[in-house]
Amino acid sequence: MLLRGKRIGLSLQEIKGLLDMNETPADTAPQLTRYLAVLDERRQSLQQQLDDLTQMIADIDRQRREARRVLRNLQDPETVPPKEYAR
Repeated sequence: MLLRGKRIGLSLQEIKGLLDMNETPADTAPQLTRYLAVLDERRQSLQQQLDDLTQMIADIDRQRREARRVLRNLQDPETVPPKEYAR
């Protein structure tokens, strides 16, 4: 349980709480119920992080494209618009 918990990013406190519940065979069902709840919370947290990272990567890609476009325009004077249109 300890290694599985660490592998999915549970804190030692969360793992300890799960282990403390498993003192008798009668504790197995409540422990598994709690374990499922912890897994659901962890998955939701990771999904939010993944969504945030995906958005950040998309923003970085847009900024890189824009920077390359500006750089190309600076390096090729024929593609730079006249000053009155450059605003």
